[in-house]
Amino acid sequence: MEKEKQLGYKAFNHDWTCNGFQYEVGKEYEIDGELQICENGFHYCKKPLDVLFYYYNAQYNKYAIVETMGDTITVGAKTCTNKIKIIKEISFQDLFKENEKFLKEGNEHKSSVSNTEDYSSASNVGDYSSASNTGDYSSASNTGNESSASNTGNESSASNTGDYSSASNTGIKSSASNTGIKSSASNTGIKSSASNTGNYSSASNTGIKSSASNTGIKSSASNTGNESSASNTGDYSSASNTGNESSANNVGIKSSASNTGDYSSASNTGNESSAVNVGDYSLSKVSGSESVALAWGYKSRAITKSPNSYIVIADYRIDENRNIYIHKAHIKKPGQVINGTVIEVDTWYWFECGALHSCLDK
Repeated sequence: MEKEKQLGYKAFNHDWTCNGFQYEVGKEYEIDGELQICENGFHYCKKPLDVLFYYYNAQYNKYAIVETMGDTITVGAKTCTNKIKIIKEISFQDLFKENEKFLKEGNEHKSSVSNTEDYSSASNVGDYSSASNTGDYSSASNTGNESSASNTGNESSASNTGDYSSASNTGIKSSASNTGIKSSASNTGIKSSASNTGNYSSASNTGIKSSASNTGIKSSASNTGNESSASNTGDYSSASNTGNESSANNVGIKSSASNTGDYSSASNTGNESSAVNVGDYSLSKVSGSESVALAWGYKSRAITKSPNSYIVIADYRIDENRNIYIHKAHIKKPGQVINGTVIEVDTWYWFECGALHSCLDK
């Protein structure tokens, strides 16, 4: 058992809770009893991206740099302490920056290749490596485990094929790709693409007209830009969009496809999944059994292809002051009735001015 001050990284739920315990930035916490991983103690990770192993819905989580102030024990990627301080909040994107710093400064067995000129290439085949480009039309590639490939120039490509890797682009028309498990690919530029084919991965875009895709199980694909696409083909995955005119799609079981922008589409074909739209004039569709299609926005539509799944649609009304409000929400499955209409499969349903409308899926 070690006893020294250490900095680390911790993920939390969106409300700063973890395993039922409420945390707050700037506060110190102490626990009594014998330390035991997953049983007693405050848990954190020494490597920034290791926190993604335990929290899969990356876009909804909170992250922080923490300091241990007591005893610690480590098993695998997880460390446990009896006294911890939440130093400061960091963003999802900051995790990648912290990971690059960790790889450059925190490991003995590491290699680093960097290019600042245009039309350049940086490549690593060893473990614990970092390849970086700041020039336009550049390529940074890693094939080793626990590596980082980064581009800040336009029309660049960052790629990782090893496990526990990070590929990041901040330039326009860029591509970040991971094929290893527990990897992260991120883009902040316009017209960018972030893709993961490994399990437990995260692909994220903040630019307009971007695409984030995952084919691994328990993965997360997220877009915050308009006219973007987030897609997952693995089970227990999450595809999310916050921009307008976007598409979120899941084909795995127990998955979630979510849109908060207007004129967007959320679709799930797996069982026990959910398709959620909270934006106006949007579409929610489920094909699997025991799933939910939720269309919460104004004049948004929901459909189920399964007789065992539910649709949720909102009946909006307009008051005398021309204010739009939700009069009632309807949660029904095929065979049940809304306002005298029997709900059927393969049919879109929505409300306009208090009247239920429907049309067959084409």
